[in-house]
Amino acid sequence: LPHVDIHVGWRHCVPADWTSLHQQEQGCNFVLLNPARRAFAEVPARLAWGRWLRAQMQADFAALRMRAARGYLPGWQHLPRPKRTVAVPTGLPRQLKLVTYQLDSLIALAQGVAKALRDQGVRIAVQVLPFPEFATCQWRATADMVVMGEVIDDDLAFGQFSALAGDSMLHQWLAPTQRAWLATACQGIAAEPDAGLRAQRMEACFARLARHGDFLPLSHTEQKFNHAPHLGGVQLARCGWMDFRSLWLQA
Repeated sequence: LPHVDIHVGWRHCVPADWTSLHQQEQGCNFVLLNPARRAFAEVPARLAWGRWLRAQMQADFAALRMRAARGYLPGWQHLPRPKRTVAVPTGLPRQLKLVTYQLDSLIALAQGVAKALRDQGVRIAVQVLPFPEFATCQWRATADMVVMGEVIDDDLAFGQFSALAGDSMLHQWLAPTQRAWLATACQGIAAEPDAGLRAQRMEACFARLARHGDFLPLSHTEQKFNHAPHLGGVQLARCGWMDFRSLWLQA
């Protein structure tokens, strides 16, 4: 540490004279459920799974420096406040396949989800893929559940629109009716000249997707950034890093 100017993360102690910055990541860790499976075919069933998983994962969130999510972005409250105890969803499958990718925090979340299900007698296989392989979405036909996360960069408005209108993972298991609705909604957002109204429309789209169980928000990650006192110009970006061009060293 005497020879390091910057530390990103939570795991190590830093000198007392260092400065710590922290914020909630602009994005969400969430679960996707394959609607082709009988247990996940209906909206009420998917929402029940989401409520139960958020309740089961409270201890995991605290250990991982995360907070329970009620929407795609921190501060959005599109889902009810998580409760300590929630009834186990009916119709638990006997076995499931869960897919995630090689990111420590997501692997830990996936293992927490798997443990909660195993405690209910479900045989669950967890497959961890390198991200380039995960990004091809070859898992769509064989996976029952996916644990993943998305982060929006400094252009918050463009990042939200990209997640809705682009090839985001949110689209992978959307029903044709939801896909058609979202495409029409995005056309309206793109044609709206008022930035405030665009923001409202985008939030309404994310709210509908969450309340339809198209994605199950789990948690928001707490970002922390420590830097030495002789390093100036440090400001956290939305994605947890900073603009290196703005840094300067005190003589």
